[in-house]
Amino acid sequence: MAEGARLVPDLLQSLSYGGIITEGFINVAVFVQPVRLLLIQNLTDQLVVFSFDGHNSHLILPSCGNFTMDIATNRGTPQTMSLPVGYGIGAKALDVEPTTGSVYVSYFYAQ
Repeated sequence: MAEGARLVPDLLQSLSYGGIITEGFINVAVFVQPVRLLLIQNLTDQLVVFSFDGHNSHLILPSCGNFTMDIATNRGTPQTMSLPVGYGIGAKALDVEPTTGSVYVSYFYAQ
């Protein structure tokens, strides 16, 4: 991408508390564009673990916690890092399954 590219949001993706279980990661989002800015929110009432590969734990968020990763919003060169198309975010409950809320994934890409 050339310098000055626009940062464009993709659709908000979510998983309700009833789909967040302690056994295995459940898919929340799959990236259809290279991700430049990522926001993950846990708005459930329990600890939730997130995975980028669907198998390994990479990030844990407390109830009402969030994680923001600004990978490359200020650069537009072809060598700029991004999370690639096809990667995604999976979620599972740590010890106790949530009884309210949802987890949300928002991401932005360059256009």
